[in-house]
Amino acid sequence: MRRVVIVPWQDAFHQDYIRLSVAWLEKYVRVEAADEALLYHPHEAALEKGGMIFFARDGARNVGTVTMLRTDAETFELAKLAVTEAYQRRHIGDRLVETGLAYAVAHGAKRVVLFTNSRLYPALCLYRKHGFVQTPLVDNAYEESDMRMEWTPRA
Repeated sequence: MRRVVIVPWQDAFHQDYIRLSVAWLEKYVRVEAADEALLYHPHEAALEKGGMIFFARDGARNVGTVTMLRTDAETFELAKLAVTEAYQRRHIGDRLVETGLAYAVAHGAKRVVLFTNSRLYPALCLYRKHGFVQTPLVDNAYEESDMRMEWTPRA
């Protein structure tokens, strides 16, 4: 197997972004209007606002993705983390999260938030492993989310 690399958004990856994200959402929760706005309009919803979308690539194939949404001058939201089933349990999610957090810090983040569902035990373990802690559920745009988590960079 080739080494999986993490790369930033390219417009040629748009259909893979939709494919990876929708497959994950449909398996674990459902696709909501807030998801569709980002999936079908990534430039307007994320990239033009200072966010970034990363991909895990095995050769010429995108096998994972994560989105970093800038929500204000000091805050990013980690969203749309997905790794195709055949590539799970290979630490690709770890690498996507690490890349997203590094991007946020490099762009002035004092915090990174995410919204998830308490039923998603493997995802919760991943987030906790990277230092996310549960916080009150505020500013939630997702019907399926019942948890908010936050990460702050170490000094």
